Amino acid sequence: MTSIMVMMMVAMFGLAYVALTTTNLTRAGRDERRATAFHLAEAGLEYVIAQITTDAETNGGKIEAWNFDSTTLLDSLRSGASGSVVVEPDTGLDTYATITSSATYPIAVLQKAFACA
Repeated sequence: MTSIMVMMMVAMFGLAYVALTTTNLTRAGRDERRATAFHLAEAGLEYVIAQITTDAETNGGKIEAWNFDSTTLLDSLRSGASGSVVVEPDTGLDTYATITSSATYPIAVLQKAFACA
């Protein structure tokens, strides 16, 4: 009787360990996707800032509106990535702008990368 109880306790601890491991792996994958998307968006942002700086130097500091599809740039960094960067000059001060960058990185691509590694 005691051995059955001990086996049940060991089985319960084993199941709890498997559940905890599965949850941690899921969270780690989600965190990696978020970090990848963040860094891809940042790469697109840095690229557009470099372009804006070059353009502003040639036209007296004026920043012009941009709607840049950064998919080609980001896909060269990570296959399957896509993104965009939007530049909106401030009204009244055309030497200032609001820049919004976004990027996506599909789950299927990450799963392929993990399967190949």
